[in-house]
Amino acid sequence: MEARSVLFDLLKKEEILWRQKSCVQWMSDGDRCTKFFFLSTLARKRGIYIKYIKDDNGCIYIKYIKDDNGFWLNNRLDIANALIAKFREIFSSQPVTCLTNLSNLQLPKMDIGLLNEFLAIPSHEDIPKVMSAMNQNKALGPDGMSGIFFKTYWETVKNDVIYVVQDFFVSGSLLPKLNESNIVLIPKVESLSTLNDFCLISLYNTIYKIISKILADYIQPVCP
Repeated sequence: MEARSVLFDLLKKEEILWRQKSCVQWMSDGDRCTKFFFLSTLARKRGIYIKYIKDDNGCIYIKYIKDDNGFWLNNRLDIANALIAKFREIFSSQPVTCLTNLSNLQLPKMDIGLLNEFLAIPSHEDIPKVMSAMNQNKALGPDGMSGIFFKTYWETVKNDVIYVVQDFFVSGSLLPKLNESNIVLIPKVESLSTLNDFCLISLYNTIYKIISKILADYIQPVCP
């Protein structure tokens, strides 16, 4: 019986692993579809594999990828330089005009009741409720832990999580490590060929996501 229990536990962990890797969220819980999840993961990898890339001028160079000039690139150094140049351009800031005299700017005022809600510290009940409502199998941030980890081991980690979240709302500052993110490329189309076929997303830590969700709920009443 003990060996069977260990086997079932390992099978369940394997199922969760492939469920997270496949990003399939619509399968009902309890179905041990390890083969399905495995094949789904392989299919997704094939779909986002970069065969080549052109630059903006349409000329060929990754095994393979186009740069912003439309050129196809297949040399590793050329591909690396094209990607660096592309995203350096994206992350470069442009000069902006700053308004210095705002004394005559008319802004709507917030009533005291709503202001108090904005200044409220999330309670011990609010924080786990927000966390439970989040998708548990999203891609991992720098902490390497998905929402399912916090949900499964909540009794162990709850005091630390609640303390960190509440401390942010009290102090107005966030621990530097919690503010880190993994920036990754994701495809915008199935057949990738140019640098413009990619977009960047940031993968944040779970606690950062909890704080963001609470803040979003706070400002929702005043958002158009």
